[in-house]
Amino acid sequence: MKDKMRAENFLSIVRSLIKAKVFKKRIPLAVSWSLTFLCNQRCSYCDVWKYRKEELDLPQVEKIIDELSCLGTKWISFTGGEPLLRSDLESIIAYAKSKNIYVSVSTNGVLVPEKINILKLADKVKLSLDGPEDVHDRHRGQRSFRNVIGALKCCRDNSISTCIQCVISGDNLDNLDYIIGIAKGFGSQVSFQPGLQRKLWSDDLNPLAPSPDEYRKAIRHIMLRKRQGAPV
Repeated sequence: MKDKMRAENFLSIVRSLIKAKVFKKRIPLAVSWSLTFLCNQRCSYCDVWKYRKEELDLPQVEKIIDELSCLGTKWISFTGGEPLLRSDLESIIAYAKSKNIYVSVSTNGVLVPEKINILKLADKVKLSLDGPEDVHDRHRGQRSFRNVIGALKCCRDNSISTCIQCVISGDNLDNLDYIIGIAKGFGSQVSFQPGLQRKLWSDDLNPLAPSPDEYRKAIRHIMLRKRQGAPV
């Protein structure tokens, strides 16, 4: 049943894309939504946890989902901070799904085992992984790597589709194929994201930002691996 719903949702996205192209209409088909600034990790290239701002409550979130649905949104990626820290995430996912919207949840993996029943409601779980254990833990904190691998196993055991998200940095340029190998091993996809010159949610310089030449080289390698059939 869930596979049938995913197929129908995919066809709906395709139809919306065609409509947008044919009628030259701008539609927010895919939305990335930071639900919270709260986070249980202190990643070296992100300062989101330092924010202490008022956040939207459930009625406000549902109202925006209604508006997005009316505008034609077909895919929402809930991110953070760490979205699993929101006590109402289950209600948020269920409401978006009731609007026939494809839902993914981005997480660092720490809370996945205890929140697995909530994540079963989503179409995809995106897990952050930046390299082998020494690299990943250096970026995100001790035991972070083990938490991500445990989360991948937990999702696999519960038939939840996953995608690995890897932030490209000057510290993991030699580990891109390693990440692809992990993704293959779990039947997952992998999404490589740019390492920005400044920290996320901050004006401070990112100490792990690669040089432009290093970044170009990494992108060329990723494109080559994609052409070779890697799940990128």
